[in-house]
Amino acid sequence: MDERGRARPEDRPVDPDAVARFERLDPGAERLRMPVPKAAARPSRNNLVTTAGIILVVLGLFVATATVLLVLPSEDAGAVVVLYLALAALYAIVGLLVLRRLPAGRVLGFGVGALALVVGLVQLPSAGLNGVPTVVVAGFIIYALAIGGHDFRRG
Repeated sequence: MDERGRARPEDRPVDPDAVARFERLDPGAERLRMPVPKAAARPSRNNLVTTAGIILVVLGLFVATATVLLVLPSEDAGAVVVLYLALAALYAIVGLLVLRRLPAGRVLGFGVGALALVVGLVQLPSAGLNGVPTVVVAGFIIYALAIGGHDFRRG
């Protein structure tokens, strides 16, 4: 309303039929329309889940490399090497499943994360500060998979 109590043109309701008739009269009116900005697309993947998958693959490669370089040259290496290489393969396979966002990867990721957490906590008294990164990485993997559950749903 203006100061005299009359309705201003911008306060009056817009008749859609009148707008359509006006647009038919003026073919250039379409050019004058303001573009409506589209909402930003949501990322299709949680970055923490991707990071957890990459960490698992790298951890598998690291365990395999450390096994070949450090454990294999020792005399009593037979069963220990097989155990560590199987663990390395498990880490890498679970990491690939997490990166592919397969539901089995999330379940196995929780298991591998819990296993690494238990191993890190058991080694903590003997390893000192060197065992802390194992606990932190395992905790991160469990956290990332826990909050990124929607990434593993299909549909």
